[in-house]
Amino acid sequence: MKKLLVLMLVLSFALFISCSKKDTELTGKEWKAKIIKITGNVQVIKDGNTQPAVLNMILSQNDIIKSEAGTADLKIADLGLIKVKPYTTVELTKITSDVKLNLKTGKVLLALNKLRKKDTLNIETPTAVAGVRGTSFVITSYGKNSKIGVLTGKVEVRTFNGFVTVNELKEVRVSGKELKKVSNMNIATIIDAKSILKI
Repeated sequence: MKKLLVLMLVLSFALFISCSKKDTELTGKEWKAKIIKITGNVQVIKDGNTQPAVLNMILSQNDIIKSEAGTADLKIADLGLIKVKPYTTVELTKITSDVKLNLKTGKVLLALNKLRKKDTLNIETPTAVAGVRGTSFVITSYGKNSKIGVLTGKVEVRTFNGFVTVNELKEVRVSGKELKKVSNMNIATIIDAKSILKI
């Protein structure tokens, strides 16, 4: 009986340590992002220093990914995946349980797991903010024009003068301060967005 009790205590302790470790990894002050795939020319700017992106490179808060003709696939904790498309500059503004990305120019595809209640993910462009809780979508930003297309789930889009929820297979454009009408996603965008699901 004593042996059984000791065994149960040991197993319970091991389970507690395992769960605590996972929880700490997810709720720590700062999560990490990792580059899991690279094609072509991609640079990473860390603390003002530019260096070539390399496979398995760990990215931290405020790092900037700048792709030329290449692409980079990123994994942030267990939140999901981000594909940085060619000629894109995106900053990992904040990567804690409140994730913020700043898409300065270009295009990113995202496939995210359902976030926990206390977690948020926002992507900012010069003209809009897209807030998500678990979805796959594509967002582009060129100058004063942004476009958010949703493959699965829904995305809340805020601009200087409005707010709209974009549902599955829909997209919305933002031009300057003007939020355009939500419309159907075009076939080319759907095909492009689906590529993130194959990673």
